Amino acid sequence: MKARALDSKYNFSAKFDKFLLLCAQVLGICVICLVAVDATANNWAINDFVGNAYEFITPIVEIDTIDKLTSHFTFATGLSVSDLSNIGRWMTDYCLTSVADSNKIYLLSGGAYTVDERLNLCDIFRGSYSVDIDTYRTIRFGVAVDGITYLRGNALTHVFTDDATTNLARSGMTHDQLDALGYSPARIQTDIRMTHRVTISNMTTQQQILVPYWRLYSKSYCTGCTPIAELGHGVCTWTAIYSYSTKTLTVSNSTFVAGSIHRLGLMIQQNAFSSASHYIKFVAIILAIGGYLASRRTVQWMEVDPTKTTTILSRVIQIVVPSCFPHPSHALRFDMFCYNSDIFVVLICTSVILDMSHSLIYIREVNVFNSINTDFLMSIQLFALSTRLIWINCGILKLAKLIWNILGTASCCGGSKVMGFLNLKTVTSLYLSAIVIFNVPPYIEYNNSVRYDVKNYLLGLEGIQVNFMNSFYFRGTAAICTGLIVNILLVTLLDQGFNRHFWQNMAKNSLARQAMFNSTSIMCDYIMDIEVNSTSNHVLIICKARRLSTLQWFFMNHLYSFGLPEHDLKQMKDHLKSTHATESPQGTGDNLFMVIQDGGHHLHLLDDQLNDVKSLMYNIKVLKDTTVTIK
Repeated sequence: MKARALDSKYNFSAKFDKFLLLCAQVLGICVICLVAVDATANNWAINDFVGNAYEFITPIVEIDTIDKLTSHFTFATGLSVSDLSNIGRWMTDYCLTSVADSNKIYLLSGGAYTVDERLNLCDIFRGSYSVDIDTYRTIRFGVAVDGITYLRGNALTHVFTDDATTNLARSGMTHDQLDALGYSPARIQTDIRMTHRVTISNMTTQQQILVPYWRLYSKSYCTGCTPIAELGHGVCTWTAIYSYSTKTLTVSNSTFVAGSIHRLGLMIQQNAFSSASHYIKFVAIILAIGGYLASRRTVQWMEVDPTKTTTILSRVIQIVVPSCFPHPSHALRFDMFCYNSDIFVVLICTSVILDMSHSLIYIREVNVFNSINTDFLMSIQLFALSTRLIWINCGILKLAKLIWNILGTASCCGGSKVMGFLNLKTVTSLYLSAIVIFNVPPYIEYNNSVRYDVKNYLLGLEGIQVNFMNSFYFRGTAAICTGLIVNILLVTLLDQGFNRHFWQNMAKNSLARQAMFNSTSIMCDYIMDIEVNSTSNHVLIICKARRLSTLQWFFMNHLYSFGLPEHDLKQMKDHLKSTHATESPQGTGDNLFMVIQDGGHHLHLLDDQLNDVKSLMYNIKVLKDTTVTIK
């Protein structure tokens, strides 16, 4: 009965592992599609080249300085460009100049959104406009407002203190009062609205006017920093009356048009970091595709040749074009290859970090609208953009392994329990960590949720400085980094706990130990779907010789190996010499092998006498497509 129960438990575990593997494959395909979307739609150069956002330059195509705005638009009294602060005028002027020289900027499409009461951007047009309809019956109107956004605390302080609920800012507070409450200036903004040509009827009674408009909403995250700009096009309904005596059009109410469409765009600056990010990502993708295609063939077993000098060029060639047999290999899936390859992860993480500022700005600015009324295609694009942080999760685990290898005191493979903790059973666990990653936009909003906006900061606030360290995005860096680290560590903890029996078994096998304890490998997909036989005193992995040969190439060229020796290997050799004893696994008829590393970080296969298996002998196994039983 006990044996039947154990057998039933083993069958359930095997079926569950197959289910997880299927889930990983399906999710892997989905993520690959998202990465493809990210590499195209979220490539700022491609988005700019497509040109969908160039419609937003329509009202300013003939205007290259802020002073020319007043000759093209009639601005509301007290809400003109002349009423802006010096920094507000400079920000607007910079955006206008940049549009004239488009080589300095990216103009990006941000989707189209159905307007309702939650997306009412029209109230700003209320006011009085000096116009003479006897001279100009068709007029283009404008308004200009600038201000400062004050923020207090961040996501971490909101959780551990009461700064989100007590002593909040009140209307009319001065800078000194806000500062005393812990608020800091975090962003400067200047909002310019410009209407299409509007025909004013020759009536002194109240009239309803449908007014399409353009928006140029420049934002700077420190005083004097290069601004970005939110661009938009929408439509409002004005309730207005014209006075002949004062030559004034008074807009008493301006509201949204339900069901109309607000189109969104974004202007961000081109810089060396974003350009480098694109090139590095391109190189990473080429290496990933080349490396994966190489892994689809059986790579020849590599021996140590002390007489041969290894050059950088030969190493690069070995990474993507190794010597192969004309036999297929299914050792690695593409998604697992990408997540586990040091080269790809380092390059893609570098690309993500270099472009992080643009990515966060794009995610946040677009999500403000998309979270209200969803644009399906834009949701996919934002979802794809968020997948970039999956690579950061991989990088965190790999970096943790490298640091612990340097700081740890382990003298043999398997001697550090911490190193064993820094592994995931399958990519499914990695996708579990993405649940938090895909909530980055609301996390940014929560980080900046204790907010107070001061408009028209010319009135007593002209000299206020916005420090970059306290700026709208940078201030949340610590909270975002902490969230990412805690997220991936919690996921690994769950993985280790839920799959405790699996990890205990893998720690008893020499091949699994190389992945878990002796390299920067962070996932064991390429081990878990190999047949495991634990009926003997050892946990045995029965692996095709062709597959193991490709895995050796992957370990030595796409992972950093730590070169730790196996525990008591010398004593085992001495024991074999004295007893001349041999072992054989039950039911296979093959000898038992061990996978080890030498001090030069080279992966070796030892036979049952603990002698190094040479490539000539191993190649025979490859040609015959036999199995290798690893203990």
